[in-house]
Amino acid sequence: MYDRLVMKSLAKFAKPPKTEAIAGKMVQRARAEALNTAFSPRRRRKPKAQKVELDDPIYPWRGLWKFVGHTGYRDWLAAHGVAPADIEKRVSDEFNRTTTDIDFKDGELTVTVKSRSIGDIRHRKTVQKFPVDGETAVILDSPSGPVSIVTLFHDTDLVMEVDTPAGLETHTRSFVDGLLHLRMVDSSGAECTLEFVRID
Repeated sequence: MYDRLVMKSLAKFAKPPKTEAIAGKMVQRARAEALNTAFSPRRRRKPKAQKVELDDPIYPWRGLWKFVGHTGYRDWLAAHGVAPADIEKRVSDEFNRTTTDIDFKDGELTVTVKSRSIGDIRHRKTVQKFPVDGETAVILDSPSGPVSIVTLFHDTDLVMEVDTPAGLETHTRSFVDGLLHLRMVDSSGAECTLEFVRID
């Protein structure tokens, strides 16, 4: 009887097994880390605001586009001296084998057109850059002669004023119902609208 009482008394002061001691320390450490996280000054700091480039706004017409429809485009091409056989070929090529990539950065518009006609092995790539300031003119060659293009913004629309040998044209790109619309109006009042869908 005496031996049992002694053993019970000694058991109160016995050290816990090694595994229990380690588990206890892990629990204490986890509690301490949770408290430190909850009351840490870092937790109360507001996240830093992302830097926004005010001179590089996001416009809906930016991206990679494919020609999917038009209104009056054939009549427009005919009025601008394109032969009937060439009209059908051009419309077919633009529908099936042409993409247009539009980007804007540091005040400059970049238009990249990749196209391939029937029988061509490789795509042809054309890259044109336009300062968007409403003043600087970019001179390009066209079948009817040199043209001068001035580019500017009208709200979120992209407007190109194209001075051709036949008179002034206005080309306006706008985002309508998920499609990119390119509306072209010439000096006589004739107009057409091309529609593009985003593919990137």
